[in-house]
Amino acid sequence: MRQNPNRGRVYRCCACRDSTGRLLGPRCPKLSNARHGSWAFAVDLPSLNKRSTMRRTGFATGSPTTPPASP
Repeated sequence: MRQNPNRGRVYRCCACRDSTGRLLGPRCPKLSNARHGSWAFAVDLPSLNKRSTMRRTGFATGSPTTPPASP
């Protein structure tokens, strides 16, 4: 996955584990099936001392949604 310091990354991952018990995440071979796994994103946050990354998973689609209209 190519990293861009100006943007985040969007990818699919799952909670499958290998024979040693480690998470496969985005390397799971079952992710070729559209019904397997969920979408996630990661964004590198600016920091003075050390690098920090915000990650969130569990999204149904990889596309952004529109915010609800305000009444």
